[in-house]
Amino acid sequence: MRRLHLRAFALLLALGLCLPCAAQEQILSAKQLYGIALRAMQQDNMKQAKAALTMLILQYPGDERQGLAHLVLAQVYLKESDFFAAKFTLERIVAEFADAKDRHGKPIMPSALTYLAALYSSMKREDDARRLYHRIQKEFPDAVDDSGEKFVTAVPEQYRIGYRPPSAPGKPAAPDKAAATDDGTKRKIYQQYKQLMDRARGEAMTQFPASLAKRREHVAKKAAIARKALAIRFKISAEEVEAVAEEGKAQGW
Repeated sequence: MRRLHLRAFALLLALGLCLPCAAQEQILSAKQLYGIALRAMQQDNMKQAKAALTMLILQYPGDERQGLAHLVLAQVYLKESDFFAAKFTLERIVAEFADAKDRHGKPIMPSALTYLAALYSSMKREDDARRLYHRIQKEFPDAVDDSGEKFVTAVPEQYRIGYRPPSAPGKPAAPDKAAATDDGTKRKIYQQYKQLMDRARGEAMTQFPASLAKRREHVAKKAAIARKALAIRFKISAEEVEAVAEEGKAQGW
C-alpha cells in the first residue's frame, strides 16, 4: 500500500496537482480523500478536488466509491470546460460502474448518462445522444437528481421516445427553445453567459488590441465553449442557451 501511495502521489506531482500539506505526509483513506474533494469543490478549488479524486481512483481501485469518484471528477472537468476529459471519464462510468451508487444509495448511472448524452449532443453525435437519452427513459423513468427532479424531465424534446420531427415541407419554424426553463433559471443562465462573454471580450482586447478580426474570432470561440458548458450544467441544449442569451439581452436582464 505504501508503494502504491507513493506512485499515486508521484503521478499527481507529474500532473501538477497537489493535496493539502498534511495529506502528503500520510496515507489517507478513500473516505478522507473523497471528503477533501467535496470540500475543495465547495471552495471552488478544482485543482485540489481533482488531486484528491485522482489519488482515490489510483490508490483504491476496489473501493465502493470508485464510480462516484469518477462522476465527481467528470463534474470537475465540466466546470473547467475540459470536455474531452469529461467525456472519457463518463464513458468509463457507463462501461465499468453500472451498479455504482451515490452517498444516498441512489444509482449514479442516470447522472452519468445525462451528462454524457448532453456532451454527445453538443458534439453533434446525434445517434449516440439519442441512444443514451432513450436509455434514461427506459431504465430510469423514476430516478431523480439531487433537487428531486426526474432525469427524464430534462431530456430534450427531440430525444424523447416516440418523437417525430415536423413533416411540413421547407425549413421548419424554430421552436421556442428559451421556454425549456423557468424564468429564474433563465436569468441564472443569462448572467453566467454574460460573465463568460465579458471575460472573453476582455481577453480579446488584451491579446489582439490591433486586430478586430482576431478579436471577433476569439469571442466567437469562447461563446461556443460557454454555450456547451452551460448546456451541460443546466441540462439543456446549446441552442437553448443561445436562445436564453438572446432573450436576456432583449429583456435587459
